[in-house]
Amino acid sequence: MLHTLSSEGVGNMRPFSSKVLLTITAVLFVSNAHGQNGYDKLKAMAEGPWHHLPNPVSSLQFDRDLAKCRVVVAQTPVTSSTPVLVETKLRMVLIDCLKASGYEPGAAPVGKPASDLSTLANIKYSNILCTDIAKMRASSPNATDTVFFIWIRGFIEGWNAGLETDGKKDVLRDEVFKVDTVAIPVDQQMKIVRKFCDDHPSKSYLGAAMELILKLKEAARQQVKP
Repeated sequence: MLHTLSSEGVGNMRPFSSKVLLTITAVLFVSNAHGQNGYDKLKAMAEGPWHHLPNPVSSLQFDRDLAKCRVVVAQTPVTSSTPVLVETKLRMVLIDCLKASGYEPGAAPVGKPASDLSTLANIKYSNILCTDIAKMRASSPNATDTVFFIWIRGFIEGWNAGLETDGKKDVLRDEVFKVDTVAIPVDQQMKIVRKFCDDHPSKSYLGAAMELILKLKEAARQQVKP
């Protein structure tokens, strides 16, 4: 995935100094340090695009890493009062931080397109918000729904398995806590999960799992009524 950032992400740059001589000196310093037009090249590099190696990451992950690097930039001590030097230092800090996080400047190599679903294996699903999933659904709706619903079903199976850790059956415990995963057709279960996230975008996806458990329990009770 191609990731870019605006020059605002570099940090709060100080107003341009009126000390012309110092400014000219600073420009010469940057040019000598980074080659011809080094200042412009450094600015362009900081603003992106960036790609992640060895594997692409989602725009969501890039935004998180970028936010972390912006904090690093904001905490960087600046002793110079020369604007060009200040900007150069802060941009170099941002670039070094992104590189340390696995990013390289420029577009991703052709033939290796990034995907919002490329990092699903490393996601801690209980920390995912419904709004995060909405962003992934924008580009891959079917795959996103399927992968995250599989996680919910696995969560519920684990829920049920946890009730039998002592190897004994407990009718009362099962009646209160055990979940009948087929009490509602799968397509309707997916709709319940999607509706929860649509109605509560700022809530954790784990909340959607708990909502589905409650709906399954309710459906199972309705089925056993005389």
